[in-house]
Amino acid sequence: MKDYIDRGLISFFYPVSGYYILLPKIICFVSFKLSFLYYPETASLLAHAFMMFVIFAIAYAPTFLKIVNRQYHRSSGGG
Repeated sequence: MKDYIDRGLISFFYPVSGYYILLPKIICFVSFKLSFLYYPETASLLAHAFMMFVIFAIAYAPTFLKIVNRQYHRSSGGG
């Protein structure tokens, strides 16, 4: 939050130890804006909500996998 106070919104895009940590910075920013008193709870809730979003996005992503017919594969003599 110190970087945000010093530099503004552009501080979200500054690397920390060479890594961009955009999502944790955004979660912290939103949590502080919602309620300073309940910051730990709101930050945890937002982080869990994002993780659930990623899990559901992966689970419901359309996949187009080639299904191999096992009987054809065995009869071709290819192992």
